[in-house]
Amino acid sequence: MYNANPSVTSYLYYRNMTDFDLQTLLNYAPVGILIYADSGFMSYSSGVYSGCPTFATSYSHINHAVMLIGYDASGNWIIKNQWS
Repeated sequence: MYNANPSVTSYLYYRNMTDFDLQTLLNYAPVGILIYADSGFMSYSSGVYSGCPTFATSYSHINHAVMLIGYDASGNWIIKNQWS
């Protein structure tokens, strides 16, 4: 595994976190998360993405990793994606 910061030697793995849990973690650092990136997400370019599938659909089809970096005043998650 590539490690850009040699002082970081471990990571933690969490499952089934609540929104509050994620917001608490974001006070310390960005959080890597896994999502289901369907065709609507793949063509997304800006603004608030509203095409999220249900949890049952997305959980069983996880296919993409993104970085959760924050949330806005409305509670929308702000993610950083490696795609343009």
